[in-house]
Amino acid sequence: MKKNIFNPAIIFAFLLTSAVYSQTFTSSNLPIFIIDTYGQPIPDEPKIPGWLGIIFNGEGNINNITDPWNHYNGHIAIEIRGSSSQMFPKKQYGMDTRDASGEDLNVSLLGFPEESDWVLYAPYSDKSLMRNILAYKIGRDLGHYATRTHLCEVVLNGDYAGVYVFEEKIKRDKNRVDIKKMGTGDIAGDAVTGGYIFAVDKIANTVGQYDAYLKHIGKTSYDKNGKHLSDSNIYKKIQLKMPIIIFDGNNEVFNTDANKLIKDIKCDVLYLDPPYNHRQYVDSYHLLENIIRWEKPVVFGKTKKFNRDYLKSKYSKKGHAIYAFEDLINNAKCKHIFLSYNNEGIIPDEEIERVLKNKGELKIYKTQYKIFGNGAGQSQKRPITERVFYCKVKNK
Repeated sequence: MKKNIFNPAIIFAFLLTSAVYSQTFTSSNLPIFIIDTYGQPIPDEPKIPGWLGIIFNGEGNINNITDPWNHYNGHIAIEIRGSSSQMFPKKQYGMDTRDASGEDLNVSLLGFPEESDWVLYAPYSDKSLMRNILAYKIGRDLGHYATRTHLCEVVLNGDYAGVYVFEEKIKRDKNRVDIKKMGTGDIAGDAVTGGYIFAVDKIANTVGQYDAYLKHIGKTSYDKNGKHLSDSNIYKKIQLKMPIIIFDGNNEVFNTDANKLIKDIKCDVLYLDPPYNHRQYVDSYHLLENIIRWEKPVVFGKTKKFNRDYLKSKYSKKGHAIYAFEDLINNAKCKHIFLSYNNEGIIPDEEIERVLKNKGELKIYKTQYKIFGNGAGQSQKRPITERVFYCKVKNK
């Protein structure tokens, strides 16, 4: 059996080499892509004409910026690609190889099968530059099609742009996603059952949920008549921060019913944040739920939801919530209980206080804030009181 050996020393040497060239780029062991757009800035769309020269002296050989453009020397059309990645200073590009008349030209680049649609992916947020490359390789090693990739150096309009990942654009093609094109008259056979390409790349609900795709996106949150268009959050830059995780051997994660789990565990501090009304996360993330489960349920309504009753928590049902809560507290083996529950919850305050006072000494901490979410409307953001119920469990 052939073994693939991952050598971190090689990766380190590559990164070190790239760092040196970032100041004065002269040569590389990677192919060099030299792009000229004739002085025009590259837009989001449409593609603009340009020229591409590729210097590639073969794997393992040095490519010099002064070498002839020996691998490709011809017309292209290019545009900025991506969505949220467009905010990064290092842009990524979609690129077509074309002939002199501006028509698509199928060519083989860096050993890939002939095609005309290509991507220069800029792994700006991936400091290893290799996450997508490794993921695609694993997919191919498992026997499936996955985009072919090759690291390269890019010089754009005379300026060194950095290390990119040259890759195939995902599309229907005999050498890419090999499925039959469906015509308007196709109602049976391979054209219908032979495979589909799904794209899940649109703006999600503006509070970070996946409740539905936005029907309207405007430059402001509301139009002149007060109609809600979108939340202003969609225009803010997304900041992804790595959580601090301390692996000390004492961390455990459970994915089960809390009322069943509570009977099997002990703890010092028990923090509870149950659903407080009929809505819960399965409503707000149902698009992802459908994609992951791939059960293809019947959907309905403007937001195309599916029947989620069987997924509903007892804490989201008015006739069941108090009984579930009391059962949980009665079975809790802990020293301290913290319950987060606002004043619009379906469990009455007197019932919460009764259950917790039976468990120990109770204190309640309150703070006000305006309701969060688009449904409230700009003029209806009523004040909400968030409470933390603290119970010091009495010793038995």
